[in-house]
Amino acid sequence: MKKIIKHLTGFPSNKSLFSLPIVWICFWIPFAISLYSAVEIIIQGSFYFSPNYEGFNHAASVFKFSITAAGLSLALIGLCAANHRSEQAKDQMALTSSQNIFSNHFKHLEEFEKYLTSSHQKNLSQREKIIKKHESAGRQAMVETVTLLPHINEHKYRNLYRKIYPLSKKGVFSVDDSFAKYIDNFISEIEKCFKEFGTSPSSEKSNRLVSAFDKLEEFKKNLYIEDESFYRPQIHSTPLMKKLRTEEGNDLIFSFVFLIDCIDMVLHFDTSYIPTEKIKWIDSIDFEKIPSINLNRIDVIPNFQEDEIFPIKK
Repeated sequence: MKKIIKHLTGFPSNKSLFSLPIVWICFWIPFAISLYSAVEIIIQGSFYFSPNYEGFNHAASVFKFSITAAGLSLALIGLCAANHRSEQAKDQMALTSSQNIFSNHFKHLEEFEKYLTSSHQKNLSQREKIIKKHESAGRQAMVETVTLLPHINEHKYRNLYRKIYPLSKKGVFSVDDSFAKYIDNFISEIEKCFKEFGTSPSSEKSNRLVSAFDKLEEFKKNLYIEDESFYRPQIHSTPLMKKLRTEEGNDLIFSFVFLIDCIDMVLHFDTSYIPTEKIKWIDSIDFEKIPSINLNRIDVIPNFQEDEIFPIKK
């Protein structure tokens, strides 16, 4: 029943005015009333027509109701036409807005890709400068140790874009709150791992570092980050060192900070982006004061407090 009523009284903008049922309803009902009343007046009355001033005035007076009813049909059609134009204008505005949002989405995505590409090129240029500096000084052995800082896989820019700006197709071009919370939760998890590492007995310290390493790997996989900053193709003697592929546990801390710096750089593409307190905390860590964690001697590593593992710049 509702569908029938909607069909009869609706004003779809994609149809012409005179193809709408409501227009013909508004025309025929008053016109039928006008015609019926005129016929009844003629049948029941006794009239003669005089083609003069008095005759025309008398006819207008007698058929006043019929003429008014007929005029009402034209007035109602006029209202229908006005409403139909309003619906067409509204739909046109909605279509234009939708097209603008869609265009803005692709423009935003294009600029995002350019931004990451530019950042990656700067990363590559910086590496080349360091390599040339070592080569010119005859330090060939140092060349092999030069690696890129963490960066986004250039084939996954769009995948990451969809995670950071999931509502961009609806015109929302700010960093998604759920993504910012994901970064904060990751920082909290790593912070917890190192906090437990600092206070755990020697027999459990390895597990804490491995847990932190696994979380770093998962984070990089989820956000398409390529990281060579502490990977080395070496063979180590202990299971822990085989897992971590480094002899220095604080390399994990450095990698953690570099990863957050990488994501923070990506998020700064949004000019309205404000780093969370967790990210600001990462930016305040003093690299030079991070304690050495030699995995060859993990059994004699002393306990650390959190502010010793993550010393803050003063």
